[in-house]
Amino acid sequence: MAATPEKHAQILGVCLAAGLLYFSTLGEPHPGPEPPVPDGTADLRSAFAGSNRTRPQQREDAQALADQCAAVAEFVEFDGRSEQPRLKTGNQVHDLRITTRHLVEHGGSYGAAYPVLGERLAAFLAERVGNDDEPLSGASRKQWHDAFADLSAALQRAARGL
Repeated sequence: MAATPEKHAQILGVCLAAGLLYFSTLGEPHPGPEPPVPDGTADLRSAFAGSNRTRPQQREDAQALADQCAAVAEFVEFDGRSEQPRLKTGNQVHDLRITTRHLVEHGGSYGAAYPVLGERLAAFLAERVGNDDEPLSGASRKQWHDAFADLSAALQRAARGL
């Protein structure tokens, strides 16, 4: 039995439909569950509420602050591998955070724009690492790194949710 042009068109249509269905499933993989939320950072998205900034500005601010925290975490870790670390105390890590803030925020403060956020970040850091002049050990340096890395992750989650 010979195939007719109508049969060819039907077969071609079915193949095209199957191909479209197949390729539509090849997009971005569905994200898995979010990693566990560090204590004290679960609701940072709500800390951006109540400001006079728009949602897109809030999202940008959350991401910029996340990047800032990630940079501090990376430097704390990098500095610890140096033969002569520059950061020797917790106060110096705190000063690094402030210097980074001045550079990124051009002298401003996200804490001023979002007072609740500033309070939560300060409380989180006080609980996790304190703010002392004790010499940094390998363990305390890791605590500082992990605290800023956790803040960065929490702020990234907030940016995605704003």
